[in-house]
Order: sequence, then structure tokens, then C-alpha cells
Amino acid sequence: APRAPGQHDNKWDRVDRYITEYQAAGFDTIQIYTTAWNDWASSKPKNYFPDAQFLDDYEDYIFNLVERYDHDGNRDAPNLKYAMLDFVIEREWTEFFPGTTDEYLQLLTIAQRAVTRANPNARVWLVPLMMVDLFDGNPSADEIATRGKTNRAFRHPLVETQKLFTHPDLFDVVEIHSLGDYTELDATAQWL
Repeated sequence: APRAPGQHDNKWDRVDRYITEYQAAGFDTIQIYTTAWNDWASSKPKNYFPDAQFLDDYEDYIFNLVERYDHDGNRDAPNLKYAMLDFVIEREWTEFFPGTTDEYLQLLTIAQRAVTRANPNARVWLVPLMMVDLFDGNPSADEIATRGKTNRAFRHPLVETQKLFTHPDLFDVVEIHSLGDYTELDATAQWL
């Protein structure tokens, strides 16, 4: 992330090393997870949404990240074998993103614009969904609706998750984190 407001002297060494090591080992698809969390960019503790005056810094960070790994010969990471095309905006739609749905959608709008500007071939991934309590055991649609009425501290409410899908122009890929029993997969896919 940027070091301070307006100073975009990003330190890419560790990310460069991970990506080039995985590419050298034969991985042909790698997703890069991003986060807006930054020690100086938010006045609220544990809030991953930057204060308004730092949203341009966030957009610059996402742009520079995508540009670094687009394999176009312009400011690319050393030893990059192929373009990185998959950028996940935030880590998980759980307590890992403590902001509101509207804040996330604002970040997603900014990130989508930056990603597309840096590399029109890159894909924006929606924040990964983790909703094991809703779909575990492959429940019926009625049971999912009943479970969805219960809010859990570890995930955003179902109605808020559904709001994300009203903006399909902002993302290319939906990801789920399946951390429960495999029986949640079919019900999750059906719901999606």
C-alpha cells in the first residue's frame, strides 16, 4: 500500500517474489487479493474503508498494482512470465470487511475503474462470500430463507449480500469460500 497520503512509493518486492515463484513453479492462474485497509487511510480503528480524502490514493494503489502485473513491458515486475488478470476486491464478506455494503460498493466501483483502466483484459472478482451457516447440509429454499433471517456476527446479513448482486457491471467473477461441509456447495450454487 502507499506509505503516506499522496506518496505512492509502493514496496512490491514480496509480492513480486511470490508471483514469480508461483509462475516459475507452473501455476498458470493466480488471483491477487486486495484490501483497502491501511494504517493511515482510515480514522476509524479496524475500518477497511479509507476516509474520503484518501479514496484517490486507493484508486492509485489498485491501478499501480494491476499495471505492475499486466505483462505489457511498462513498469512490470521483474521476471513476470504472464499477465496477472484476476483481482479480488477485499478478502472476504465476513468480519474481514467490517464496513457497510454501500462502502464496499463504493470501493468496488473505484477498484473496477482502476483495474479496467490499467488492463482492460483483467477481471474484477467480487469479495468472496462465506455463508456456510446458510447452505450447510444442502437445505431447501424455504430453509435457506429461514436461516437468512438470522444475522451472524461473522458474516454480513443475507439481504446485504443480495445487494451486491444488483451491480453486476462492477465485477466479472463471484467466489465462494467453502469452509464447511461439501454439502453446502450445491445449495450455494443454486442460490447464486
